[in-house]
Amino acid sequence: MGVRYFGILIAVIFSLFLINEVDAFNITINEVMYNPEGDDDNKEYVELFLNNFSNLDGYIIQDENSQDELELIQLLNSSYALIVEEYFNYTGINASIYSAGAAIGNNLNNNRDNITIKNSYGTVFDHISYNNLIGADNNGMSLCRLNNSWYECNPTPGYDNTEGIVGNYTVNRVIDGDTVVLSNNERVRLIGINTPESGRFYYEEARDRLIELAEGKNVTLERDVENIDIYNRLLRYIYINNTFVNLILVEEGYARAYPFEPNIQYKKEFYEAERTARYNKAGMWVNVPNITILNPEDNSIIRTHSFWLNITTDQNSTCYYAISFSRRIPQQGNLPGIVFSYTSSFIPFDFSNEFNHSQLITDDHYSNTDDSLNEIYDLNVKCINEEELFSLQSIHFTVDIPEYDNLMGDIDDIQTDINLTLEIGNLTNGTRNIIFREENRTLIHFNFNFTNSMLNLSNIMIQKQTNNNSGSIIVGGINLTDGNTKTVYVDDLNENTDTVCIKDAEISSIEEISTNCDGEDEYLITCNGNNYNNYTCIDKGDEYEITGLMHSGIIEKKVSNNNGGGNSGDNPGGGDSGGDSNDNSDNEPDNTQLEQTNNAEEPENAPEEAQDNSNEITSAITANLGTGSVIVLAILIVGIGIYFLLRRKK
Repeated sequence: MGVRYFGILIAVIFSLFLINEVDAFNITINEVMYNPEGDDDNKEYVELFLNNFSNLDGYIIQDENSQDELELIQLLNSSYALIVEEYFNYTGINASIYSAGAAIGNNLNNNRDNITIKNSYGTVFDHISYNNLIGADNNGMSLCRLNNSWYECNPTPGYDNTEGIVGNYTVNRVIDGDTVVLSNNERVRLIGINTPESGRFYYEEARDRLIELAEGKNVTLERDVENIDIYNRLLRYIYINNTFVNLILVEEGYARAYPFEPNIQYKKEFYEAERTARYNKAGMWVNVPNITILNPEDNSIIRTHSFWLNITTDQNSTCYYAISFSRRIPQQGNLPGIVFSYTSSFIPFDFSNEFNHSQLITDDHYSNTDDSLNEIYDLNVKCINEEELFSLQSIHFTVDIPEYDNLMGDIDDIQTDINLTLEIGNLTNGTRNIIFREENRTLIHFNFNFTNSMLNLSNIMIQKQTNNNSGSIIVGGINLTDGNTKTVYVDDLNENTDTVCIKDAEISSIEEISTNCDGEDEYLITCNGNNYNNYTCIDKGDEYEITGLMHSGIIEKKVSNNNGGGNSGDNPGGGDSGGDSNDNSDNEPDNTQLEQTNNAEEPENAPEEAQDNSNEITSAITANLGTGSVIVLAILIVGIGIYFLLRRKK
């Protein structure tokens, strides 16, 4: 009995040993050159990776057309084995070489094929399926396995795939802020970012920072979807130990975020890093233009269908604005509530003069507002300087256009060459305060009773001086009642006088005012704040404020008789003072696209189709376990046979 049990034990131990040996040995298809550039003859190969060195003589390679038995040509103590065609030149390749005969199969198919590696017992170690949509289609490239997926790569028979998603290399030199050359002479374009080009602002700083970070150092490369660009540069993320170099350059303000489809693995991280760098004015962002929105102020209320947007910048910049809003319309009966929203594109300012930018904003720009809806808007201003660096400033304002009747026409109907805006105040006992502004400066204001009178904007004429000799203004077509008067502002252009001549009558030309201000309805007023026949004139430095007017023809004038006088007028009204008039030049900026700055150096390659290799089958471990079970069964049968043989002899 002892001999019998001993035989069984030996058989079991031997079978387990064979199972472990099979499981410990693995073969992986690592690279395939299926369609070499030019003539296919004697150039196709299949590279295998062996986790343990072994002789594969007698193993089988199979494709869709046929299968070939491997014949050893060169055995090297290497983890790589190359299956080649007849007359393949393997000189200098550090791998064991096996011949598959005149061709691998009946030549590997150039559109699609299946490749299987197995031993002489039929044990399958690896299997892949490919097609030419993955790439490497007669262009000198091969297919290589990267993290269990297949990509187009530079051929690397007998050693690690240099196009690997992760690989360690040394940076030989830095070309610019986002391009390096490795010690193997491969050029690498850092993806996801873009730095200034040669001759542009911050080019040298970005280049020097990358030299400091990477030159002469060991780096790890990480690939995204695409392998190379149209300039044959590797597209990679670069790491030094745990430092993500691409991201560091953006965080420190040496590069902009530039995730280029389809290589967008770290898109979110790059954009967040740029926002932080802008906020901290790091690196190049210290030179972005500062934006000050003068009008409207943040959280202000607009009570008119139009207003002047005025901003200043601390650098010569091209500026744009965009307006957006949303409001919820409540449920009405059986109709569901909806959200109505509006967003304009970025629009260039019409009136720009280096550091000052103005734009008349009408309801055509922001929406067709309904009365008294208190619509809340977001106003965004973006300015870009000569270095193509831009900044963004945002404010909020509310549009609350009051209801009113007896108003005819709109601001475009007024006879004027001035860029006017109209503000209509809240209704009080039928009266509203009316304000005309030139950009952000008040020109005229008065109270108008809408209960019994109509204000027809098409009847109104407002004209100012056409030269810089003396300030003047004509306001016609506004007939006031109920003791209301107008307050009008005139430019102070003549340093040699502090008097104005008022002709309180309807006139069509400033030339209708007499030379000595002694005609009918004419009054010479000294601008010292005193009341002259119910008129007052106040010198405000760059303008005069004149109150108590029924009609309004006024000119800055100096005459020999400065006594001033006139007929009694109505009660003077209050006055507003305004700021300087803006230069309305016709310097219209180009409508430059700001959402993404173009990469002027060398654009990265367009996306290519990537093939999903979800149909890979039969891992080596699974195959080996199946084979192991067969071996165990065979050895057990042999062991049982030995047992009965010994028992018979006994």
